[in-house]
Amino acid sequence: MENKRNYKYDPVEDTPEYLAIKDELEAKIIERMGGEMTRGNAHLYTPLKKEILKKDYGIDWKSPQELNPRIKFN
Repeated sequence: MENKRNYKYDPVEDTPEYLAIKDELEAKIIERMGGEMTRGNAHLYTPLKKEILKKDYGIDWKSPQELNPRIKFN
């Protein structure tokens, strides 16, 4: 699925299961990143999101980087 930025994203992000845990997930990611996202730790966000989704919620998620290998994400 593509969004308004013209890159693919995992449609699991549109499911009721994902939407129900989205805020909790974000809080867990930020907590594991030391309480805030900075330029110095931003590279940790996607791997942590993938790990927490699988481990804590049993959700297999593909990152934008996996779905768009030709796009460079900063």
